[in-house]
Amino acid sequence: MLKVFGGGFVLAYNDVNLVFPVTLPNKGGRKASSTEDDNLNTRGWSLPIQIIQGEVTNTGGSGIGMRSDALEGKDKFDKVTLPRFLRYVELNSRKPDYEFDLSTDVVAPTENYKWNFSVESNSYEPVELKWSKQTVASLDA
Repeated sequence: MLKVFGGGFVLAYNDVNLVFPVTLPNKGGRKASSTEDDNLNTRGWSLPIQIIQGEVTNTGGSGIGMRSDALEGKDKFDKVTLPRFLRYVELNSRKPDYEFDLSTDVVAPTENYKWNFSVESNSYEPVELKWSKQTVASLDA
């Protein structure tokens, strides 16, 4: 669901028609919802990574994770790097046979895995990567 005056990016491999139905507020009753992120925590783990360079902070979904139903190649759990604006700093990974950079790479669980990312920016300032130590501690690794 898009927030009021919000937006998003759509990665389309071909021309498509998008239809956005208008929904009116639900008066009374209950509404249940679920997201992929909720399900991620029940079948694996994810570690969001924040990238900071000077006054630029990228919280656009960079990270790593493991999930039992993740595929070796690009799948629905991997996130494509967002388009760049005037100033940018991003964390990028590549998958074989996939042409776009990924900001999040989720793989099938394994005892030992090495993620390869590169930091890309249009600035020369030092880069800081941050993640939640509580999330890492909860992984029982």
